[in-house]
Amino acid sequence: MRFDDLFSNISDKTAGRLSEEYPVLEDEHKERLYAMSKRKYNINETFDNNGSEVSGVEKYRRPKWYNGASIAAAAVLLVAGIGGSIAFISRNGHSPAAEVENIVLEPTEEVTEAPTETVTEIAEEVFAPEEVDANAIAKELTDAYRDFACDLHAGNLEVDKSNVITKTVVYQSCVEYHREFYRVTDPRYPTWTDVEKRCYEIFDAKLGQVILDNCMCDKEEDINSDTFMYTTDNGYFIEKSVHDDSNGPFDWDEDDVNVKTDENGNIITVRHRSGFNGDGEKYTVETDFTITNTENGWRISKAEEKLLGVPEYDNYDPNTDQ
Repeated sequence: MRFDDLFSNISDKTAGRLSEEYPVLEDEHKERLYAMSKRKYNINETFDNNGSEVSGVEKYRRPKWYNGASIAAAAVLLVAGIGGSIAFISRNGHSPAAEVENIVLEPTEEVTEAPTETVTEIAEEVFAPEEVDANAIAKELTDAYRDFACDLHAGNLEVDKSNVITKTVVYQSCVEYHREFYRVTDPRYPTWTDVEKRCYEIFDAKLGQVILDNCMCDKEEDINSDTFMYTTDNGYFIEKSVHDDSNGPFDWDEDDVNVKTDENGNIITVRHRSGFNGDGEKYTVETDFTITNTENGWRISKAEEKLLGVPEYDNYDPNTDQ
């Protein structure tokens, strides 16, 4: 019998029992599960069909129940991966019965060979957690941090410089002055909602909110002297000077992230970037990162910037809410 034919005639009762016991798997697990079950079944078939005879030794025949147990084990795993509870609703449209019968397979002959892998052992192998590559995670997220910072604060957003909007802002209720804004046309971030979405793909909820708050983005009707960006129903705008007067995009000074982990399993790394100020003097900024495994995946939960070679009180960290 071919392996793929084993599951063509599963009864509603069996399907219901299996769907109650086993969860729906992702495609990757399904493929691994199918391949593993097929390999084990083929090994059993080869053993039965090609067993060799040894002179002076009585030929061993596997008891009939063994093949049934092997097939049942493969069926339990494969059905769990392919369908889950939704796929195995009975033909009458009713959910399978909640009670599951305990099936006990008793051998009719004595088994003399070593026991094979159990269904539990196979499942544990399939569902074994993948090893975490802390270096790859840290590099991906810290590079994303760099790119996102350059997009919002280093002139990397695409704008329409021919579309300049002038807004009158009142300062301290008595001084009026004009501020100019570019319309943002960047296809990566068609709306401000897209900026927020990308932010929370890099940072955890708490730090992500701080990052967005420091963008000083307001609704058009709420523009004030602190506004760097404002949103409308037809897009959003960035202040001309914020876009044009930045030091431009930056890159990390080193490629190696040199990670370590703390007692809570968080990934810790430090990265540096260098540049030159208006007087032609070189400066270096050190950023300390903590990367945490959140319910949404690995996210940056701390990114503290420090300007090296200057007094501590001269440092300003754009990623804090102070």
